[in-house]
Amino acid sequence: ASGVCLLQVVSNPYGMALGSAETKYQRMMWLHAFFAIGSTVAPLVAGPEILDESRLGDWQLPYVFTETQQGAGSVLLPYGVLGVILVLLGIISFCLPLPDCSMAEQKEKKAGCDSAWRYPHTIFGAVTAFFYIGTEVLIGSFIINYALSEQVDVGDMALSVLVSIYWGGILAGRLCCPWLMTRVPVAMMLVLAGLISAILLLVSILSAGLVAVVMVVLVGLFNSVMYPVIYSLAMKDMPPAVATQASGIVSTAGIGGALIPLLGGLIADIWGINAAFILSVFCYLVIAAYGIFAGKRNQKEASLSQ
Repeated sequence: ASGVCLLQVVSNPYGMALGSAETKYQRMMWLHAFFAIGSTVAPLVAGPEILDESRLGDWQLPYVFTETQQGAGSVLLPYGVLGVILVLLGIISFCLPLPDCSMAEQKEKKAGCDSAWRYPHTIFGAVTAFFYIGTEVLIGSFIINYALSEQVDVGDMALSVLVSIYWGGILAGRLCCPWLMTRVPVAMMLVLAGLISAILLLVSILSAGLVAVVMVVLVGLFNSVMYPVIYSLAMKDMPPAVATQASGIVSTAGIGGALIPLLGGLIADIWGINAAFILSVFCYLVIAAYGIFAGKRNQKEASLSQ
């Protein structure tokens, strides 16, 4: 998880720097579309391996491990393969002749001191990213348990497919959003995505069975817009001298992916998964509020420039 955070600290501003300012939102969306490919494919490939209880016998060493630890052995192969792939990608990236975009940043740092903490839209963006990543992970982690609690009996493979559809919605949205961004203001897209996601979750809470689960899965499509737009709005007009610092602040907000699901899990243990989704509704309302804030800021800047 620390490695993923470091990767995003570097790759997000790098992706924004490689091209014109007019297309930076589209570039961010394409970049995060590739992130979503892995999230979509992984449950399909690793899900059956992890969920198949018949495979637990391969790891049974009753005199060495507890029953819970034996069950955890099912993740060794998928995560081991993933680790090897990541090491190979790291070596390849290190060897590629990538452009150096840090010269302007280094010159500006020498010219004067600045701090990303001075920019309210960056700090509010980091808070919003905290809640977004938290609810994204919470929903993705709860889908299978939610389907089981709603007595949706479709088998292990179909449960894995539900998770992939959720992440696949994020991928599909990010492939379509660059076209949509040329027609709809990005701040308005964020407002609409946040409100629609909150509505879908409320419908799910009030429903039951497969309908309730499908409403939650559909949230993935609207999640697609959120992080690339939140990140881009948080980095808007950021001086090069503090761009990396700002990226670090926003990326570190990914700790929401650890804390929000934990809180949601505690709520689910006491009042049920439906109650935990109320937490996600709150997160999406925060996201919509940031879209409103960013939209007003953009309008103010446009009026001043005129």
